[in-house]
Amino acid sequence: MKSIFVSLHSFTLFAPGQKAARLDAPWGSAARVTVTQPVNALGWPGLVVTLTVRPPTVDGPVPNGATIGTLRTGGGGSSEGVELRTATALSGPGVWWRLTR
Repeated sequence: MKSIFVSLHSFTLFAPGQKAARLDAPWGSAARVTVTQPVNALGWPGLVVTLTVRPPTVDGPVPNGATIGTLRTGGGGSSEGVELRTATALSGPGVWWRLTR
């Protein structure tokens, strides 16, 4: 029984400000997305941790620092949710893109 607890550790998957995703707009613009707080997982070496993000619908510009969703982690029987924010602004569609769609 002791050996089970010896192998359990807390692992940091993402640190605050670390790039966790990229937000891509249909018109080709992209913004870096970071986490607002540490994302940790309790487990053992080799444990598969599931990361889930529900991406937002983008139909215009998104400012720097905007909350765009939640990153959920799961694995080993636990789940945690952390806010995702843009680290760079996402520019809106250009005139040509809007005219052709």
